[in-house]
Amino acid sequence: MRAIAFTIALCAAVLLALVVSLKGCSDSITTRLGGATDIWTILRSFNEENAFKLLKEQVAMGARVPNTSAHQRCAVWLETQLRKYTAQLHRQQFEVIWRDKKFKLTNVVGVFAGSSGETLLIGTHWDCHPSAENDEDKSKRGEPVPGANDGASGTAVLIELARVLSIYTPPITVIIALFDGEDFGEWVYGSRHFVSNPVPYMPDAAIIIDMIGDANLNVTRELNSIEHSRRLWEAVMESAKALQYEKHFEGDAVRILDDHVPFIEAGKPAILLIDFEYPYWHTTKDTPDKCSPKSLGVIGRTLLHFIFIGAKKFWGN
Repeated sequence: MRAIAFTIALCAAVLLALVVSLKGCSDSITTRLGGATDIWTILRSFNEENAFKLLKEQVAMGARVPNTSAHQRCAVWLETQLRKYTAQLHRQQFEVIWRDKKFKLTNVVGVFAGSSGETLLIGTHWDCHPSAENDEDKSKRGEPVPGANDGASGTAVLIELARVLSIYTPPITVIIALFDGEDFGEWVYGSRHFVSNPVPYMPDAAIIIDMIGDANLNVTRELNSIEHSRRLWEAVMESAKALQYEKHFEGDAVRILDDHVPFIEAGKPAILLIDFEYPYWHTTKDTPDKCSPKSLGVIGRTLLHFIFIGAKKFWGN
């Protein structure tokens, strides 16, 4: 009987500590949003297990390399997923030529209207790298990358984020952008196409996420982001710190070409959240077992905190 009572007390103490650690992490945590919902409720609504399920569904289709059947199936799947959560859906279809071969690419974009004029784009890429050139097994280097972390993780987080935003109206307008063609050829095709042909319009700022499902998540301090968009970088880091997630954002300083660069070149604040220390990058071992629901939750909740709390500070509202 004493053992049972001790176990119950211990569980209650652990649960209380978890609640206090999140609810006490920011002065804004008790802010009422829309007169009804506090930020704690919104953060808790992000379902990391559901996001992990979405990650595995993508990988199960096969490597989403452009011009493959898996790529075509995934494009339809992405549109179906986002259409569940917004009627403002845009599909950008375009073609690129690489090594004298034509590739058909698709960006899928959903809009979640907010209560103020500022617009934040949150994007990721959903395609897979066509060759595992970093594989330890040289015989596998010609195989496509499964893309559990490099492609599926960011996509899974943004689809789950879309679900949350369909329930809670954000204080800013959020554009969810799933870019194609980041990971092959001359790189970042999807974001470059979007910046040249923005739908429904160009955002005021952009956050790109990539390879954020690593079970040992440690987000890189990306130099293009920090040098060109320091205020936005620091504002997002404040959201991570408010949630006591800062230990996941202490990676090495590295300069990376990713989907944020076209936005920077267009004069927009844009940053990249990426764990570039992932040891299975561009290998056949980039599979779901190397990823973690917890890591998806860290990124998803950091983004939600920024959308509902940090963005107002960033834009001075």
